[in-house]
Amino acid sequence: MKNIIKSNSLLLIGKIPPPIGGVTIHVERLLDKLKKNYSGKYVFKTLNKKNVFFSLFFLLKFPFFHIHTSNVYLRLYYVILSKLLGSKCIITIHGDVGRYNSRLKNKFDNLVLKLADHPILLNDNSLEKALKLNKNSVLISSFISPNMDNEFLSRTLEKRILNFKCNYKYVFCTNAYNFSKDKNGDEIYGIFEIITYFIKNPDKGLIFSDPSSAYLLEFENRDIEIPKNILHIAGSHSFFKVLDHSGFSIRNTSTDGDSISVKESLFLNKLTFCTDIVSRPKGVFLYKRGKLTNTLDFFFGNSIPKPSKDLVIDGSEQIIKLYKTLNETNHTRP
Repeated sequence: MKNIIKSNSLLLIGKIPPPIGGVTIHVERLLDKLKKNYSGKYVFKTLNKKNVFFSLFFLLKFPFFHIHTSNVYLRLYYVILSKLLGSKCIITIHGDVGRYNSRLKNKFDNLVLKLADHPILLNDNSLEKALKLNKNSVLISSFISPNMDNEFLSRTLEKRILNFKCNYKYVFCTNAYNFSKDKNGDEIYGIFEIITYFIKNPDKGLIFSDPSSAYLLEFENRDIEIPKNILHIAGSHSFFKVLDHSGFSIRNTSTDGDSISVKESLFLNKLTFCTDIVSRPKGVFLYKRGKLTNTLDFFFGNSIPKPSKDLVIDGSEQIIKLYKTLNETNHTRP
């Protein structure tokens, strides 16, 4: 096998925007950090139908690879290929372990964790489950600090946001990468609960980031008229810059992994409201799903300090350290 391996030592497989999403943003930022901070050789392959098929052939060229996907079947496919072809598999589980309603999917994910050489988990709850299946499981934050050259807001959109902010003392923001439901059939991002609060509190402003534009149709189907204190931004744009323009952020999800949006909010030292459905980083204001109104009412009735700075760690540093260790191990093999 060793004489088959060519000079490129690392293969990354995943997707970058578009579409905009937590996984695609993570991969895009990781690639940017590798350009600046990784001296080893690497190749990036887009996760598409063609490359999935040809993986059987090009994985032979690499001693180790890192796969990023939320698709449980693709995760299983790649870890099985790694065993067949003698490549070490690093896999980031983008989501909470055991989150599926399907027993089969959860069993497949457990098998992935058992077979993968280096599983990367995004929160403490998932790590605890993973370590029972694979002692090499590690916890690495999904947050990677952004390259501001890649964070885009059009001048028109930025002007709309600045004009909107002038009308409200308190400006919140939230986002949803798509309209999706959890295993119980509940809306994952909890946008309608958030919308209801701001409809009832017209003195406070909300910027809703909807890059897939999925909620445009949902609002129409549910006959919801968006009030003037909610700025609905559809289409591709940087949520990081939206956060930067806001005073507070809300993560009202019913399931999660290690939300990049939450880490970005803390990175910008914003007061961050999150549901307690997974383990969250220090510095957030936790509440139970369905209790958003009570939580915000409590906040405005009490003095709550802003989170401390330097609460988030750039996960790319740990990932690159892992790559370097594997690369050194590969070069020292007899």
